[in-house]
Amino acid sequence: MYANSAECYEEAPEAWHIRARQIARWSRGHNEVMFRYVWKLVKSKYLSFWQKLDGMFLLFIYMMPVILFFGLIDSILLFFLDEMDILEGWWVLLFLGAYNTFGNFAPFYQVGTANVIDGSRERILLLPYLAFNFYFYLWFITKGFFNALVDVLTRREAKWQKTERFRKEKPGGFT
Repeated sequence: MYANSAECYEEAPEAWHIRARQIARWSRGHNEVMFRYVWKLVKSKYLSFWQKLDGMFLLFIYMMPVILFFGLIDSILLFFLDEMDILEGWWVLLFLGAYNTFGNFAPFYQVGTANVIDGSRERILLLPYLAFNFYFYLWFITKGFFNALVDVLTRREAKWQKTERFRKEKPGGFT
């Protein structure tokens, strides 16, 4: 059941550059785990095919933005090199449109529906900012992937980058 009065307090970064560093750190860490365990998962004698598949989906979750990033770059290059005939590939565009509508744009629909249910219809005007958020995450998750790849290839040790906090701690708790 939808509970529109549920609240969860969490401190979020107050500046875009701090949020970007946090996202890249999450991606880097997750991808380092993927590089470390993907072959162990595939070769495991103790897991069923479906358990391995489920594990692969989880390990590769931070690869989706990287794949989308390269697909976007590839599409732009092919378009400007006049190598893309859009009309011949209409069925591909139909599939990609359906995938993006029900996959990538799910947060768009969730936020929109929640605003309607909550009765705060004026907030729907903020939904286009989710497109900015998509490209913001796409860029910094891809950056984190490449940092993880360089870490693995060069055996570089990652240094912890703690997210900067803005609340001041007082005796007896936070303000």
